[in-house]
Amino acid sequence: MTNLAPRVALPGILSLAAVIVASCAQREALPEEFAELLTHGDVTEIQLLAEQGDANAQFLLGLIYERGESVPQDDTEAFRWFRLAAEQGGAKAQYKVGFSYRTGLGVPQDSAEALQWYQLAAEQGDTPAQFSLGMMYATGRGVPQNDVTADMWLNLAPSASRWQQPPIHLTVLTQDSVSFARERSIAVSPDGNRLAFTTTNDDGETFLSVRPLDSLVGRALPDTRGAARPFWSPDSNSVGFFADGQLKTLKLNESIAKTLCGAPQGGDATWNKAGTILFSLNSGSPLYRVPDTGGEPTAVTELDLEYPHPVLPQSRHEISHRWPHFLPDDLHFIYVSESDDGERLVYLGSLRSNEKNWIELETTSRVVFVQPGYLLFVNNHSTLVARSFHPKRLETAGVSRPLALSTGHPLGGVPDFSASQTGTLAYWDGQDVLVWVDQRGHAELFTDLEDVYVSSPGFLRSQEAAAQGHVAAQLILGGRYETGRGIAQDFEQ
Repeated sequence: MTNLAPRVALPGILSLAAVIVASCAQREALPEEFAELLTHGDVTEIQLLAEQGDANAQFLLGLIYERGESVPQDDTEAFRWFRLAAEQGGAKAQYKVGFSYRTGLGVPQDSAEALQWYQLAAEQGDTPAQFSLGMMYATGRGVPQNDVTADMWLNLAPSASRWQQPPIHLTVLTQDSVSFARERSIAVSPDGNRLAFTTTNDDGETFLSVRPLDSLVGRALPDTRGAARPFWSPDSNSVGFFADGQLKTLKLNESIAKTLCGAPQGGDATWNKAGTILFSLNSGSPLYRVPDTGGEPTAVTELDLEYPHPVLPQSRHEISHRWPHFLPDDLHFIYVSESDDGERLVYLGSLRSNEKNWIELETTSRVVFVQPGYLLFVNNHSTLVARSFHPKRLETAGVSRPLALSTGHPLGGVPDFSASQTGTLAYWDGQDVLVWVDQRGHAELFTDLEDVYVSSPGFLRSQEAAAQGHVAAQLILGGRYETGRGIAQDFEQ
């Protein structure tokens, strides 16, 4: 990847791009008769049919090995069964084979093979294959760059009903005299329609802004001075935050925030449908709960000053509990335990008891549950990943799959991201680039946007690209007209 020098961020445009992606975690549904077998841990019948040459069974067996459902997770074995099904003409299996070659999962990476299998699946109308094929041609990754062919496949992809919400990838703009706050907190509303983030004005005052996804510019929320770490109500009509050593909430249609309780050095919070808010503090402390109507907070967890490590033959000394996140049952929650040596372990807690259960994840960040059954977190390599999780059995399955190649560290070395229950994902990118992430976790980095859209000769190219429907060009060109950078300011344009 070529680094640009010098790098100049556009005025009013976030230099570390907040990326918003629709439907970030979709998964193939297993037919009911096979799903019932897997519930009882029985893959014998599927295995027998697959060995007899049944293409559907071969594809399903590939999915089972890919996820680690009732069998040890094995990408190589998954690829073998996908390949057998693909050779019989199955479009979904052909896409899976292409994806394996593209990412190197279960087979050596081979862009030429990926292109071939994507092409076969795309010609049969497989939407993920059409999108992936279009992105290969658009970026010139593994194939000569070709805008015409890219546009053809990308325009076909959203037409299929399987992806009812096409992905949108937007750079967030700030208003005049406003910039993004140093802590750069972000929170996507549960319905996926709004993004809340912290901003700072020329006087150095921090407050909250909310931006609908169908708008380029957010609006400042009243009575949120000093706000940090925003979070949403389950109905997406109110936002919570920490300010002035207190935990507060604000309805979007009101102008006065409600103080719920004291929260010195407030950390993070989560809000369930029963009206309970769990929150953490930045200083060494357990998790607390408080009603969303306000009241005296009570501790929900206890710090274990010394207890046996779940893996290593040594003791562990907890110093804080962080990043609580409610699961769909509104009773259980996930949180991260930090020890005195800096180690972070993930635990499952409950509002009904102090019992905690260790979840085997390696994370440097919060852990968030999204439907239909994934845990999202940033691993030790700064990669945003998804791990299969059964919300009823309360256990993980399979291995972690990448959603984004790198995430930024705006909070003193802690990566931040947020996800809605409708599949919208926002995160801070780790460098000054625009990132395109598709529904299967492909991430394409566009590092030459400034050369194309910011330089004087590039301005004409950006007009061309915008007229041809390129979203990135439209956004950046609109930002230049709004700010008057390099061209006459024109709000109508």
